[in-house]
Amino acid sequence: MQGSGTEESSGSNRLFFSMPTGLRVRPLSFITHISSTILQKCMSYYVMLMNGNSVAEVEPHLEGITFCDHRKDYEGGIFFGNDKAELSITCNYVNIFRQYFGSKGIFWMYGKKAITTIERLEYIVDQLGTQKDKDPWNPTPGNAGYVLNILLGWARTRPEAVWKILS
Repeated sequence: MQGSGTEESSGSNRLFFSMPTGLRVRPLSFITHISSTILQKCMSYYVMLMNGNSVAEVEPHLEGITFCDHRKDYEGGIFFGNDKAELSITCNYVNIFRQYFGSKGIFWMYGKKAITTIERLEYIVDQLGTQKDKDPWNPTPGNAGYVLNILLGWARTRPEAVWKILS
């Protein structure tokens, strides 16, 4: 690019360009790399249990960010909640998930039929417990176990459905 300066190649300055004004800037490719790395930092996992191209239906729940997505009549009452097997889970639990699922963390379940994940989910929930902390973003064993127990319940009711996980 015209007037963009020259790359400095000594030591730690290698990632900078010197501009004619004396200002040092990083090349665009480096900035793009850093930006994409930051964007890859997960805020939450979006876990769904799919029946074909549709999210499976489950017992209505008030978990995750979807708690007011749907309004339906259930047994004479109005329920504000979600009857879809979809849940937003904080990425704060990443280390707990990696400890129990391996290096892929919760993505270990991706693409698997629910029935094939039940045994492992049962074991992990048993190990972690389901005692929630007052702050659901705290990466405690109980918080992670609580959300995995929800997924376990869905797997039991929809064993032929397939897990889809986005971050």
